[in-house]
Amino acid sequence: MLNYRMVVIFVLLNLVIGLGTGCSSNHQSKDSDGEDKVMLFPVKIKDEYGYVDENYKIVVQAKYDNVNYFSEGLAAVQKNRKWGYIDKRGKVIIPMQYDGAFRFNEGHAVVVKRNEKGEENWFVINKKGKKVIETDYYRMSFFSEGLSAVIFNEGGHTGYINTQGEVVIETQFKFAGNFNEGLAVVSKNNKWGYIDRLGEIVVPIIYDDALAFTEGLAPVKKGELWGFINKEGHWVTEAEFDDAGQMFEGLAAVKKDEKWGFVDHQGTLVIPYQYDATRYFSENLAAVLVENEGWGYIDRNGKEVIRPIYSEAYNSENGIMLVSKETLFEYEYIDQSGNDVVFLEKK
Repeated sequence: MLNYRMVVIFVLLNLVIGLGTGCSSNHQSKDSDGEDKVMLFPVKIKDEYGYVDENYKIVVQAKYDNVNYFSEGLAAVQKNRKWGYIDKRGKVIIPMQYDGAFRFNEGHAVVVKRNEKGEENWFVINKKGKKVIETDYYRMSFFSEGLSAVIFNEGGHTGYINTQGEVVIETQFKFAGNFNEGLAVVSKNNKWGYIDRLGEIVVPIIYDDALAFTEGLAPVKKGELWGFINKEGHWVTEAEFDDAGQMFEGLAAVKKDEKWGFVDHQGTLVIPYQYDATRYFSENLAAVLVENEGWGYIDRNGKEVIRPIYSEAYNSENGIMLVSKETLFEYEYIDQSGNDVVFLEKK
């Protein structure tokens, strides 16, 4: 077999599809449908993209212009400026015909087509590529907990539909997020709060900013400071931080005096304020930015695990991480010890 050093595709997370690019929101390399648990990772070889497995062997040959992560057994891939979907054997399941494509979630995917005027129409397909909701939308999110946030026309407000296309929560919000842990963050009149799946306001719309609930807590902003509330809207940690991230693996990044550290569920500072930027914990590691050095990784005790030598670094997925030492567009994989991952071409 022939050894290759491969540059990795950089997949931007949580971006809305636009200008013919695919969208991968909350990227997943592990399927949630229970059908196929083989992990595949995107790679770039000679300006084309394919996939490798957990053993770093090429499974899908590099022949696409762009690719996204697999979700529920399918991945959006682009060829000749059009998007379709392949399975984990590389077989085309849904032909290349879309101008944009979201990942599959709960058996559905949001796709985009442009008309002759260049106007985008957003709609929903199933895993056979069949349009399952006749209505086209101006914008919509992927389905989460059975609901999708939709905007019917430019400048309109946001509401929610179910998988049958029925409007179950009327369009009334300036912003409406995906449901997570039974609640969704929404905004009205420049204030933020939370609704349940019936559209009932369960945490008042009184905050100046807010993020989705994770692990039973949500970061919210009151005035100029951030704190954490529970699902009853009670403060668990009073607003005392300059900025705050969501809780993952029992820790959340918080900022004071231009530096970031981490607190636990009780709001106790467990990793001191010392970093210029951080990402959330994943598989017991967090990427952190050290002043005048770069991005590296720490463990849950704040101990340095991988030296801060990278220009960019991202979360651990099944023991490997995306990092870059040079540009924002050329990435490689490393393992949790900081070793370069070398991929092997199939015979």
